[in-house]
Amino acid sequence: MAEDRLHGTIEGNDCPFAKKKTAFEELAMNSREYFLSFPYAAWKPGMAVAPDWLLGGLFGLGGIGGMYCGARLQKHVPATLIKSILAACMLFMAASYLGPLLG
Repeated sequence: MAEDRLHGTIEGNDCPFAKKKTAFEELAMNSREYFLSFPYAAWKPGMAVAPDWLLGGLFGLGGIGGMYCGARLQKHVPATLIKSILAACMLFMAASYLGPLLG
């Protein structure tokens, strides 16, 4: 095993002076590599990760239409009903994530 006078063993992680990456730094580095490499995949037609532009555009139009309708209809729906729907959606999502863990 190679030794370094200042940092101890080079291959090992037992050195108290070595700077260790935090979980946030690891996530940021991995996310940055992913998001920087993704746009180049769109220009490679043979790759399986190329985006489906028609489907993305349709999702965008649906989101715009949903926001418009939601903004227009919000004043006609009681606040308790909106809060109940949001709470039901959150509980459903929580149950769908926790379901496989608990049983």
